[in-house]
Amino acid sequence: MPYLIDSDVIIWALRGRSEIVELLLNLSEEESIACSAINVLEVEVGAKPSEMKAVRQHLGSYEILPVLPLTAQKAAEILRSSSRKPHRGEWADAVIAATALLNDLTLVTFNIRHYQYPGLSLFPMKDLI
Repeated sequence: MPYLIDSDVIIWALRGRSEIVELLLNLSEEESIACSAINVLEVEVGAKPSEMKAVRQHLGSYEILPVLPLTAQKAAEILRSSSRKPHRGEWADAVIAATALLNDLTLVTFNIRHYQYPGLSLFPMKDLI
């Protein structure tokens, strides 16, 4: 199954964490790696102006999946199924989860608690950092 990487993994790779860089190289040998357009937004907003060239170059190595109407609808479905009223901070994670679900992708993230959605496949990252 191909992979969708989350913003935290992208950021660790950009910071040069050798175990993350190695993981991404190994995963890319097995399957394709993508990220959501939401991940691009999150990473670019947090980058310093002096980092933008490296950030865009790094992001360019992944397939960037757009947020389509179906993705937004799936994210809304995920948020509506919550037992509590979701806050806006959860919207981005729901869009990322919806992207993974709709494209049958395994989500690679350290933020496991943000992605407790039925049917979502998560890559086991707990031992890396």
